[in-house]
Amino acid sequence: MTGVVLPDQLRAAHAARRAKQAKLGEFDFKEYQSAVKSAASLVMNSGLLSTLAFLVSRSEAGKKQAAADIVDWLGNWRRDILPTQKVEVVKFLEELSQVTSEKYLEISDEAMAYLRWLRQMVSVMG
Repeated sequence: MTGVVLPDQLRAAHAARRAKQAKLGEFDFKEYQSAVKSAASLVMNSGLLSTLAFLVSRSEAGKKQAAADIVDWLGNWRRDILPTQKVEVVKFLEELSQVTSEKYLEISDEAMAYLRWLRQMVSVMG
């Protein structure tokens, strides 16, 4: 019998892989951990577009990687939300800035759902 894989299971699996890769990465894991832990509140206060732009603009590799992991989930794994080719952060920001407000809210909600898992997995790895 084949079971149905729930979206939360997919989010958790992706977040676990990304957290593990970040822990083994060539940058300060504490930077990454800090960026991931603050990202959800930044999204709530400033919006997803602003949060991703902020993380990418920082010089710290951990912050850039956190943005890249969020975009990887939203742009590459959830193509039903924002259909596109393999996504890099800047291209995703451009596309995100042109969606309808309904679509923007849908994408932001998915980002928040993903960030809940990424925060948990980063805490486990920390």
